[in-house]
Amino acid sequence: SKASPEFAHGFLEEVAGRLRRTGYNVWLTPFGYVCEWELSVYGESLAKVFKEI
Repeated sequence: SKASPEFAHGFLEEVAGRLRRTGYNVWLTPFGYVCEWELSVYGESLAKVFKEI
């Protein structure tokens, strides 16, 4: 089952606090936002390039 938003937010804040106390740099995104990165390369697929060699 899924946790309530209040529980999840509190949990993440507690984990971030514990990590900060041990010396880690921690940044939290605004609660509810998702950070997503996409890496793409233009041109022929590498699978096609290596298949032709």
